[in-house]
Amino acid sequence: MKMFKRIIAVTAALAMLVCCTLGMTASATQLVVPVSGSDIDPTIQPPVIEAGSAIVMNANTGAVIFEHNAYQQRPMASTTKIMTALLAFEAGDIGREITINAEMLSYDERGSTKLGLVQGDKITMNDLIVAMMLLSGNDCAQSIAVALGGSFDGFASMMNERASELGMLNTHFITPSGLDDPQHYSTAYDMAVLGAYAMKNEDFATLVGKTRETIRYGNPVSPKVLANHNYLLEGQRQGVKGCNGIKTGHTDDAGYCLVSHVERDGVSLVCVTLGTNYYWDYHSGLYDYAFAQYRTVTATPDMPSDEMLVVGGAKQTVNMQCLCDGEFRVLGNQVNNLTSQLNLNRFEYAPISENQVLGSLTYYYGNMPVADFPIIAKENIECVTNDWVSAYIDAVKYNMQNQN
Repeated sequence: MKMFKRIIAVTAALAMLVCCTLGMTASATQLVVPVSGSDIDPTIQPPVIEAGSAIVMNANTGAVIFEHNAYQQRPMASTTKIMTALLAFEAGDIGREITINAEMLSYDERGSTKLGLVQGDKITMNDLIVAMMLLSGNDCAQSIAVALGGSFDGFASMMNERASELGMLNTHFITPSGLDDPQHYSTAYDMAVLGAYAMKNEDFATLVGKTRETIRYGNPVSPKVLANHNYLLEGQRQGVKGCNGIKTGHTDDAGYCLVSHVERDGVSLVCVTLGTNYYWDYHSGLYDYAFAQYRTVTATPDMPSDEMLVVGGAKQTVNMQCLCDGEFRVLGNQVNNLTSQLNLNRFEYAPISENQVLGSLTYYYGNMPVADFPIIAKENIECVTNDWVSAYIDAVKYNMQNQN
C-alpha cells in the first residue's frame, strides 16, 4: 500500500514535494562517536591502573573515555557469563524446566563457585541464569550450555558466533563459565562492547541490577535466596552511584575481573578491568574521572511549525511535538563544536496514530550523531479516502493556500 501511494505521489503531485512544510523525529538515543585526545580534558587526572587492563566506554556511543592496555588479550574469568546469560535470554522460553544430567556436571574444578546442582535436580532456565549471574555458579553455566548448545563445544560455537556478530574481534570462548583455558580469552575493549550490548536486553539488565533473588531447584524443588556478588551495585557495601550491573570474575590465572555499568544524568558508561589486583576502587575512581569529562548541553528544538501536512486524512495537518527533555550531555571539549539538524518528511500518509514517530532532531559532533530526539504525532488522524490522486491534489492546494 505504501508503494502504491508513492507511485501515485510521483505521477499526481510532484510539485507538493517541493512546497510542503518540513518535519522531524526524536529519540533519546546516542550513536557511535569516536573520541580523540582533544575531546578529553587533560586537567582531570585518571586513577593509576597498576596492573592488567582497563577501559571506560560510553555504552550508547561506543566512545572510549579511558583505556589502559584495553586491546591486550587476557583471560576474563566469570565475566564470560555475560555472554552465556545473553544467549540464554535471546533463546527465549526461560520458564522451561531443565533436568540436570551427568554431562552438565562433567567438568568440575576444586574451589570453583557452584550452586550445588546434582543429577536429577529440576530447575527452570530462568533460575539457572539467576544463580549463574548472582552467585556465579559454574554448574549453572555448564547446565545452560548443554541445554542450549547440546554440548560444551556446541555452545562455545554459539558464543563465538555471537561475539563475531558483536564485533568482538579479539575474543575466543571455550567455556561457558570462564574457567581458565589457554584458548579462552578476550580484551577489556571487547568485554565493554559485550557489556554495553547486554545491558540493552531488558531481561538481562533487570536481573543484573538485583541485589538478591529467590530461585527454586532440587529434587524435590525448594526455594533458596541468592545474594548478588557484585558489591559495586548502588546500595551495596561498595556501591557506586548509578551502578546497575554487571558481573564479577576471578581465577588464579585471570586475576580480578569486573564489568560494570553506571547511569548518571542521562549518560550510560560501562567500565571493564581485567587482571587487576582488586575490583571496586578502580571502578569507582574510573567512573568519577569519566563523568567529570561530561558537560550539559541544552537542546533547542526549533521547528518551523508544529504541524505536518497529511495526505488522505480526516484533517489536512497533524499536530506534532519534539520529545526533547531539554538537556543532553557530551564530552566537555565537544560542546563548542556541535551542530543540529531537523529531519522531517514533507508530509505523512493517513492514517496516523498518536505518538507515531514523524521525524527527529539530531545533534552532531563533526559528522557524527551524538543525540537524537524523536518528533511524534500528538493525535490520531483517520484515513478517509481510497482516491489517492485526489488526496494529493487536495494536499497540494491546501499547502499552497497556507503558504500565501
